[in-house]
Amino acid sequence: KNKRYKEDDDDDEDEDDNDDEDEDEDNNNSEEDNNENSYDKTQDLLYPYPKYDFDEYINQISNLTDSISITEVKFYKILKELYDDERSKEFWVAVDLKLNPKYKKIISQPMDLGKITNWIRSVHYYSNDHNAFAKDVRLVWENCMTFNYDS
Repeated sequence: KNKRYKEDDDDDEDEDDNDDEDEDEDNNNSEEDNNENSYDKTQDLLYPYPKYDFDEYINQISNLTDSISITEVKFYKILKELYDDERSKEFWVAVDLKLNPKYKKIISQPMDLGKITNWIRSVHYYSNDHNAFAKDVRLVWENCMTFNYDS
């Protein structure tokens, strides 16, 4: 769960402990939501995909001249294009195995775009390994086609 969902869980636990504290927290949370968060929580629940700031990632490494950084910038630009495409939302998180219990039986190597992004950020793709990156991105689409073949 991300932090927003954890806070929602904490609010539920507080109700059981003390109603007065809960009212204060609800008032504080409402003020915080109005001030800090301009996003629509309903949209977040309908499409709970991670938030990435690819422009920031690119800016952080674009001044570096080593080949790994240059490759990372290319990877991030490709992922940013995909991220900005509304049709890709479902591919940024792992398939929910509770909603799709047969998925693990059909798909031997699950992959999602969020996992790829996190791997790049943790230097999983070394050097100029364009092939590993391309293979994993293709795997996202191949898994989708394989799992939904009968649909």
